[in-house]
Amino acid sequence: MRIVDTLKIKTRKRIINQTRINAESLRLFSPRNQYNLPYYKAHNTMQNTISTAELFSSPSGLYE
Repeated sequence: MRIVDTLKIKTRKRIINQTRINAESLRLFSPRNQYNLPYYKAHNTMQNTISTAELFSSPSGLYE
């Protein structure tokens, strides 16, 4: 099984772009808000899975 760590991806992007890293900006809801994706309640496996999938499929998501 392949595991995707969105925290590591976002941290790498911030290091490469030389932007400030704070703990709050690395939570799942922060990049979703940044890319104008809908808010989902945290700590729900299904909603976290959907949230992550939307980040990857978003035109301006994690892999922009």
